[in-house]
Amino acid sequence: MSSAVHPLTYEDWNRILRWETRRDAKLRFDSAVLEEALARWRSLGGSDYIPHHSKVTLRALNALAGWTVIIERTAGFPSAYRVRHMGHHLTQVLGPMHGKALAATLPEGACERWKIFLDAVLAECRPLRLVSRMALRTLDHFEAEILMAPLCDANGQPTLVFGAAVFTAGVARDDEAWRILGG
Repeated sequence: MSSAVHPLTYEDWNRILRWETRRDAKLRFDSAVLEEALARWRSLGGSDYIPHHSKVTLRALNALAGWTVIIERTAGFPSAYRVRHMGHHLTQVLGPMHGKALAATLPEGACERWKIFLDAVLAECRPLRLVSRMALRTLDHFEAEILMAPLCDANGQPTLVFGAAVFTAGVARDDEAWRILGG
C-alpha cells in the first residue's frame, strides 16, 4: 500500500515501522533550551499565532541560534524540504546541511521519517515535540529532544518549519547491548 494513495500519519508510520520515537503535542520539554525556543516562537508570532519567517532572525533568536534550524518545504506532494538555516550546535552533531535538500543529506529512511514529521507540523499548524533515539549514521547512542513549529512564508502560508534540538548521550542500542543491559 503506497503512502501516496493512502496518506499515513506520523503515528501510523511509528507503529508500522516500530520507530523508537514519541511525538508529544503537549509540549512538555525536558530541556530548558527547548522551553526557551518555544517561548521565543510564541512571542514572535504575537497575535498572528504563527510567526512570519522574516521575524525569526539571528538577532531575535540570540543565544538560541546555535540550537535552531529553519526548514522550507519546496514541494507539496510528494513533500520535499531544504534546510535554510542550521545552528552550529546542530551542525556539530548532524554535519553541514545549510542550503541543502534533506534528500541530499539524509539517508533515505531518515529522510522519509523527517518528511512525515515536518508534514505533520505544517498540516497541524502548531508546534510539536519529538523524542527519538537517533537513527542517523553512527549516532544511535544519542537521544534527541526536538521542537518543531510552523512559520509562514511571504504569502502568509505555513511552508517553513522552525526547529530546535538538544541531544543527550546514551548507550548505543544494538540487540546484544540491550539484552546484556536488560533492555
